[in-house]
Parts: sequence; structure tokens; C-alpha cells
Amino acid sequence: MVAGSTPVVAFGDPARAEVATLGINPSANEFLQHGRLLTGNQRRLATLESLAAQRLDQLTEAQVATIVADCATYFQRRPYRRWFDPLDELLRAGADASYYDGSVCHLDLVQWATQPMWGKIADPGVRRALLDDGVPHLRNQLARENVRLVLLNGRQVIDQVVAVGLADRVMMLENSVYSVISPEGCAAILWKDASQRERAAEALKLTAQDLAHLKVIDEIIDEPPGGAHVDPEATAVALGGSLRRHVQQLQKLKVDKLLKLREQKYLAMGVMDEKAR
Repeated sequence: MVAGSTPVVAFGDPARAEVATLGINPSANEFLQHGRLLTGNQRRLATLESLAAQRLDQLTEAQVATIVADCATYFQRRPYRRWFDPLDELLRAGADASYYDGSVCHLDLVQWATQPMWGKIADPGVRRALLDDGVPHLRNQLARENVRLVLLNGRQVIDQVVAVGLADRVMMLENSVYSVISPEGCAAILWKDASQRERAAEALKLTAQDLAHLKVIDEIIDEPPGGAHVDPEATAVALGGSLRRHVQQLQKLKVDKLLKLREQKYLAMGVMDEKAR
């Protein structure tokens, strides 16, 4: 964890927001610049220094309340725009919502900023311990707060959400890919030859079409002619329409039914059909 930082329980106020984006964990840039803690009017979130505290386990109720308040008002103060502004453009076009009017917040599977960044933490046990600590908090947030739609940001997030069984619906753009490892990495492990990447890509079944067939995803979203990058606005509109339709369907279900369907969804993934062989 970043020394001197505090847990980021949310970016924005989940008690007000109806939409949330979901990441792995906060960036160290929320607390640091050139390796030093942000202070004064440069500070984005509460730190031990700003709280005049020595240790997290000795915080007063007032200090804890300050941490929560700084998180809730994050987008009204000094947000990390380089990261959030591109997402906000997609949210405005696809979901008619924004971080900056309070209708969207950002949540993380892990509430602690880490140094090194998540993908460079060498010890899988450390990552697992952080997830074991953070995911229950996220579950409680989603159960008690106002959020009705959660958008997953990035493959690592999808991997973890699928692993802990949190996602009710998973969609992919038609030309996107989804895999736990690159074809080159897979080929290097299986055949000791990264040049076998095409063979590995076929075996991985990483296209949207393959994953829909295996019931790993629920829908393929059509892209504009030439691909999503050619017309990002049209892509966002298509994504928004799909999201709204799925949310409307899920909102009609009672919690016990929703949980049962979620269980069936994950049990059905990749089931072998002997008759089809």
C-alpha cells in the first residue's frame, strides 16, 4: 500500500449515484506526485498527514468521517482527470450520466492504492489478501447503496468479478477479445514457442463469438462499420442501449431469483456437450 495513504471507499458518493464504474484498485497517483505525498491544495484525498494522524488503526470517528467525506466529494475538488475524463465522455454518450453531476461514482475491488501498481505486484498472495479484504466491502456497498448499474473497466476487473461471481450480465463488442493470457504467452508456456501464437489464439477461444458459444458472455454488441474506434460516439450509443435493456430486465427480478440465475450462469460456462462431439 502507498505509505501515508488512506482507504478509498469510493470516488464520488454511492448513496447518490445510480451508475458506478468498477476498477481493481486506486492509482498511486491519487496520493503521490514524483514519489511524494500530495499536500495542501494539491491533495485529492485524505492522508495520514492531512488528518494529523500517525496510524490508521488509531483514527478517531471524526477522522474516519473526513476520509469518507473526501471520497464523496472527490469530483467536486481535484479529480485525476487524465483517468476519469475519457470514461466520463463514454458515460455521457452511453448512459446519459456523469461523474461530475453525481450520477456516477467509481468503486474498486480493492480500496487501497498500491505501489507498485496492481499488475506489477509479484506475490499473488498479496493480491489475494487485498481482494479478500476489499471484495466484502464492495458487496456491502452494492447491497446497501443507491447504485443500480455497474460498468466494469478493463480485463483484469472482469477476470476478478467473474472469479468471485459478481456479474449478472457480461457483454462484449463484436471485435473485442477476452482472455486470461495473451496468445504469445500461452504459446510460450504450452509449446515453448511464442511464434505458435495463432495456434494458441484458436485454442484460447478468445473472440466474442467463441465466448458467446461457451456461455461466458451474454451478448455481442455490434460495432460501427470499420470498428468501434472509427466512431466512438456510435459505439457508446450502442453500448448504452444494451446496458439499459439489461438493467431493465434485471431490475424486474427479486434478489433470490437474481442469485439463482447468477449461480446457473456460472455453472453453465464451458459445459461439455457429449452429444455434440
